[in-house]
Order: sequence, then C-alpha cells, then structure tokens
Amino acid sequence: MLPKKAPFNLDLILPDRDYVRRLGLKQVTSLQILDPATKSFHPEGLYSTEIFGVIGSEERRDTFGYIDLKVPILHPAVFKALVELKKLYNEIMAGKSFARLEEIKKEYDFVRSNVLEGETGFEFFLSNIENLKLDNRNSDKREHNIKLINKYKGKYFIDKCLVLPAWYREYEQDEEGNPSDPEINEFYRKILSASNLVDESQVRNNIKTLDTIRYRIQMAVYNLYEFILDFMKGKKGFLMGKVARRNIQYSSRNVITAMSIDQQVLGDKNSPSSNDTILGIHQYAVNTLPILVNRFKTGILSNIFSDVTSPAFLIDPKTFRRTSVNVKAKTKEDWLSKEGIEKLTSTLIQEELRHKPVMVEGYYLALIYQDDKYVKVVYDIESIPSEFDKKKIRPITLGELFYMTMSQYSKKFYGFVTRYPVVAEGGVYPTKVFLVSTIPNKKLEILDNSWSPSGVILPSFPIIGERYYNSATPAVNHLGKLGADHDGDTIGTSVLMTEEANEEIKKLLGSKKYYVGADGSLNYSASVDVAEFTLSYMVG
Repeated sequence: MLPKKAPFNLDLILPDRDYVRRLGLKQVTSLQILDPATKSFHPEGLYSTEIFGVIGSEERRDTFGYIDLKVPILHPAVFKALVELKKLYNEIMAGKSFARLEEIKKEYDFVRSNVLEGETGFEFFLSNIENLKLDNRNSDKREHNIKLINKYKGKYFIDKCLVLPAWYREYEQDEEGNPSDPEINEFYRKILSASNLVDESQVRNNIKTLDTIRYRIQMAVYNLYEFILDFMKGKKGFLMGKVARRNIQYSSRNVITAMSIDQQVLGDKNSPSSNDTILGIHQYAVNTLPILVNRFKTGILSNIFSDVTSPAFLIDPKTFRRTSVNVKAKTKEDWLSKEGIEKLTSTLIQEELRHKPVMVEGYYLALIYQDDKYVKVVYDIESIPSEFDKKKIRPITLGELFYMTMSQYSKKFYGFVTRYPVVAEGGVYPTKVFLVSTIPNKKLEILDNSWSPSGVILPSFPIIGERYYNSATPAVNHLGKLGADHDGDTIGTSVLMTEEANEEIKKLLGSKKYYVGADGSLNYSASVDVAEFTLSYMVG
C-alpha cells in the first residue's frame, strides 16, 4: 500500500516589526516618485534604488519593501473570510451598524442592536473577535472560511504591508517622455496616505478614536490584496497566463468526441487501440510541426524543389506532364522555409481548402494515383505503367498532402493527453496517436517506386467531399479518470519528439505496472458505475 503523502500547505505571511527586521526590509515613506533636487527616484519612494536596488539588477527583482501601517489591522485574507461569513461584520467595522456579542446555542456571535444597547466601530469588533464561535452550516465555502479564521486565531493582525519588488511594477516612459505608472502603485499610495494620518499618541492613549482611519487602512490593504488575486488568477491572470500557463509550444486543445470501438478484424493494428488518441490532420500538424517541416522537405517536396536557385518541377494543369518552372524566389521560400511551411499549415483551419488541389503559380504541385486498394504520389502522368488506369490520376489535394506526409511518422511518436484542471491521477497520461482524415475515409496501401504494394497501410485516407475530423478522441478506458464526457469538454495534446522520451513511453506502455494498480485492480477500465456516473452529473 502506498504511503499517504502530506498535503502542500500554504501559510499566511504576517508581517510585523520582527518580520521586516529579520529580512532586512526597508521602509517606504514617501509618496513622491522623483526627488525634486536630483530628478532621480526618491530615496524613500516606491521606486527607490536604495530600497529596491539598482534598475536592471537581480536585487530589484527580488527585494521587497514595506509600509508601516502604525496600527494593527486584520490580515486581508482573514478580513475577506469574515465579511463573507456575515455582512454585519463589515458594517460593524465600518461603524455603520450597532451590535452586541451574544450567546446563541452555545455559539458566540454578533447580533444587530441599537445605539443604546449595542456598540460599533473597528476596535469594538477586533477586541471581541477571539470570542467568536462560528458554526459551519454545511456550506463548503463557509467551512473553508471558518477553518482559516480558527487556524490563525490570535494571529489575525498585521501592522506592516509588504511592497512588491520594483521590477514587477516599474515606472517607465515612452519615446515621447510620457510616464507609465502601473496601477498597483496607486494601491500602495492609498495605503501610505491613510497610514500617514495616524497619530501615534492616539494609538497609545485611545485607539478607538482612530476607528475611521483604521477601517480606511483596512480597506486599502484589502483592495490591494484583491487586486493582486485578480491579477494572478483567471485565464488572463499572471499566474495562469504566465507562470502556470497551459500554452505549450506545438500543442493543441480540442473538444472531446466519442470513439467508435467496433472493429471488423479484432486486434487490427490499423485500428485505434486502448492506448490511442484519435486526432485530425490539423491538430496533429500543429503537434508535430518541427517533424512535419523536415518530412516535407525530405519527402514529397524534395522531388519538386531541389534548392533555392534551381527551377521547380511542377505539373502542367492541361497535360499532367512534369514541367520545369522558374518560380519566384518568394514562392521557393514559402515552400522550403520553416516559416513558409508553418504558414501553409495554418491554412488547414479553412476546411474547404483541404479538398482543393495544391497550386504553385498556376501549376499543380503533384498528382496522385488512387484506386480501390492502392495510392501513390505521382510527378508525371507519363511515369505510370501501362497496366494502371491513367483516368485514376488527379491533382493532389492539400488534405492528402498533409495526411500522406504525417501518416508516415504518426505511429512512431508518442505524446501526452491532459485535461485541465488536473485534479487526480489520470488527468495526464501518455498516448499513441491515431491520425484520422475525413469521416468516412478509406484504408489504402501505398505503392512503392516500382508500383508494387509496399505493405505500408494508410488506415484513414481522405475521401474528397467528406467532412474532415476536427476534434480529439481519447480511448473510452481513459474517460473516467479524465473526469470527462462529451458535452463540450476539452483535452490538450502534445507529442514527444526525442528518441529518449519516446523510448521511455514505449517501455511504460509495454509494462504491467501501467495497467494494474498496487491493489490488483485495473488502472484504466472502460466499465462505468452507472449510479456513480449519474450522481456525478446531478452534482456537477
């Protein structure tokens, strides 16, 4: 039995005098950006080189500063948890409602009152906060907030506010000298302005007289906290968009469709297996772009474009004969450069173009021979042996060009399927790829250079006029652990391109431990508990 792993825990940062002293942080005290005397950054301001380090240095990227709030307030996470529990709490701290602490069913809580029997204000609330005993009421969000409050009982308060390193909020000027001051700095200025109103003698003698200012500081710090949370979270946030972004180069994200698991011949190697993920030609072209570029250059295109200085050998659209054509330098670049092939790949988005012949300056790129069993790329109609019907020769289409090129290597590379968010084992798993063109399609065998059967099977050769496959289909035995269904859920796919990585996945998929768990049960099964499945839909 596997050992139980400890969870990944996060703690609140509770900056106080000892905290900033221990880290050697310096205090921000000035609202000014520039020093009037030197026109440099103010030495005590938000951009100070003395506090945060010289511009461009690692110190400026890593060094925090702090603002002395001069009075204790609630940590913004605790404040957020409290005001989400009950609207009255915020009204008491703001001085808008009167209340009294009352015992209700052995639980102590604030209840509304009046000016004669109750009290109000920031200090009144904070002086009684540790007497609160809160019930859960079977709400996940409420339970989370109460656990947070109880965890930090007695450690709710902060009197320092950390200031992010200047590198993340740098002051800049454009070419015309217009200043650019990031929005976050305005939050720091509001905190600094409010804390400058604090009379420290009142803190010592009668802190209750500072209720209005303390609430103002509390809200300024809380608004900063919310701003940073919004900045970090969400699809466009810094954390999701930059640090934990899901945009992996040469990957694609596609809607899940159902896999047909019936086969005419059981165990047919040219049918999708339980380790296959079905992908369309556009998705797979994006996933394997570096490989595709190389295979284009060394494959079909090598018979047409020899180099950038020589003429191209294209097909005359009237005679279907091979013709030497002095094409433009830009045309050669489009067909021989990485950028040009990437641009060609992007045209696959337009499905109607996939069925059209590939043209180069008014000439066909290549021809194709196809009958009921065989297929072959042809570069001159006169090269066809007499026993083959020339009426079955036609221009190669864009979809056929990509499918024939990619099908030659699609079985050699493994990849990964990921469904976000990854919440459990099975949310990411290794896979083979089964490349599909149109639905329906044909299974054809490639003819070799001598026009004999090569033994190379194309299991999904496109049919002109049929709709191309434009989604992704994981094997049915992976749907359960993916937590996925067919109502619009998506998966991301990426392909491994190194020999070492592909060999490692090949070994994994060939081992028993991948399929059988430590308890002897199957790790991936196509069987589904009907009751569990139904309940998951009722809850979700």
